[in-house]
Amino acid sequence: MAFVFVAKIDEFVNAGFKVFEKLLNFVHRIWSQFLFSMLHQVLWRHYGPFLFRAEPHIKLSPIPGFATSYGVLQCLGVLNFGKIAMSSQSEDILDFYELEAELQKIEALATPSEAHGILCGQLSAGFKSDQMVWLKEYLPNLGVKGEPWENTRDWFFQLHKFTLEELVDDQFNFMPLLPDDEDPLDARLGALAEWCSGFLAGFGGAGARKPEEFTEDALTALRDIQQISQVDPEIDEEEDGEAAYFEVLEYVRMAALMIFTEFALDRDSVVPPGATIH
Repeated sequence: MAFVFVAKIDEFVNAGFKVFEKLLNFVHRIWSQFLFSMLHQVLWRHYGPFLFRAEPHIKLSPIPGFATSYGVLQCLGVLNFGKIAMSSQSEDILDFYELEAELQKIEALATPSEAHGILCGQLSAGFKSDQMVWLKEYLPNLGVKGEPWENTRDWFFQLHKFTLEELVDDQFNFMPLLPDDEDPLDARLGALAEWCSGFLAGFGGAGARKPEEFTEDALTALRDIQQISQVDPEIDEEEDGEAAYFEVLEYVRMAALMIFTEFALDRDSVVPPGATIH
């Protein structure tokens, strides 16, 4: 009798955790959509006339009022922009130059930013597989021929794990993997464009959803990322150029998070590294 009672309590607690997790996912999704919409309005009020012309490249300049909008978000306590936004990469987990070294070892054709963008696109589409299936799908997208090298597998498994953890982080700490802020501005902006191209390739290659399943926000975000992938890397190295780069980087970051929350935040659709699909 006592065993049955304990089992019922355990079942009740597990059900409660599932409800709580769904509630957290819902709140995460609503916040990301709100933030994306707010940033989209500010960014596209400034860049829209250029991004939707039939021009191959877009020049950047700072957006009036952009800093004010971020100030509002900081006051809301939703995002730690002061800590995150001024850095082009996650300090403790992912390193642009380490990924660059690993890609050179396996003779990949993709750049580090493009490789990270492809992975983020796959995860944002809810790509579901175990580690080896994912790696065999991922490496050819980087221009790597042959089977994954045994001595590099663990490193890429960790890359997958850490990237997924950043995307699901409820503090919105995710950041595209780009060169350090000390690198030339045109190199960082070019890498951001490569990240966007990789994201679209990974998202599309994962067979995300049918067109009718896309919300207006998701379509807008994907269209915007596509336009930013064509940005002209030649930008003013002065303070105005840094400000413009920062603004576009923040927009891409939030657009990617919004897409992830819409298509992949449901834990049933994303399998953490180490799990096996039966």
